[in-house]
Amino acid sequence: MASTTDTPSDSGHDAAQPSVPPSEQAVVRQRALQEELASLVDVVGPAPLVDLLLERSFELGATDVHLDPWDNGLHVRVRLDGVLHDIVTLSPQVAPQVISRVKLMAGMDITERRLAQDGHISSSALRHRRDIRVGSGPTIYGERLVLRLMPDSSKLTALDELGLDEEQMQLVRKSISAPHGLLLCVGPVGCGKSTTTYACLNLLNSPDQSLVTIEDPVERRIQGVNQIQVDPRIEFGFPQALRGVLRQDPNIIMVGEIRDSETAHIAVRAGLTGVRVLSTLHARSTAAVIDIFR
Repeated sequence: MASTTDTPSDSGHDAAQPSVPPSEQAVVRQRALQEELASLVDVVGPAPLVDLLLERSFELGATDVHLDPWDNGLHVRVRLDGVLHDIVTLSPQVAPQVISRVKLMAGMDITERRLAQDGHISSSALRHRRDIRVGSGPTIYGERLVLRLMPDSSKLTALDELGLDEEQMQLVRKSISAPHGLLLCVGPVGCGKSTTTYACLNLLNSPDQSLVTIEDPVERRIQGVNQIQVDPRIEFGFPQALRGVLRQDPNIIMVGEIRDSETAHIAVRAGLTGVRVLSTLHARSTAAVIDIFR
């Protein structure tokens, strides 16, 4: 059995859907952040500036922070309710220090500016105790960073809190109750795929079942579930982790994301051999999944 589920947009990256305008309170906080950073740019060093930006971005409820180099400096933008908002433009003199500070926190090579890199800022280093994923890449004006602010790992959204109607709820419950197969949550970036998958996993969590997740990184911690974080730096990616887990007597496996054909092949094979597999896939619709899996 292979099922796919379109997920309702919750953070609103999908341009095809109308964005929910930020609340008046969020707008006030956004403007306060703009004024606060602008007043501190020439006063404090890059470390406190970055720390303040991250702290305030979490308080705003932002999902992403963009550090974009343009010809006149480094543009700092935050994504709120699916919409990017300008916060401040840092001078070309300050910009490299800010970029290096973030890369250092994320465990990235600060001397490598020509290639794309991925990094991770641990929650233990932040006041808000939430992880941040960092991606870098070269542009014609310098190095660009995008920081993904991960959800609170201690909070899980229940299935009945996802905004599904009763018919959709019954369909999801029926799909995840199948004894084996592959269940995919499909949609664009930021639409709620991981939130939906975690809700399904939490519903299936039971002492008489062996549940294992394979993630990059582990976004939410669930009591009673064995959670594995992949590390491509030591050649321990999704395919390697999935092969290993299949030899550990699992009942249910959650793969954070199917990113390549090898992982897809192993996940399908696992679903056909008696394991329930839950995963996510970036696609515009469930129909597009057929083309991706061909």
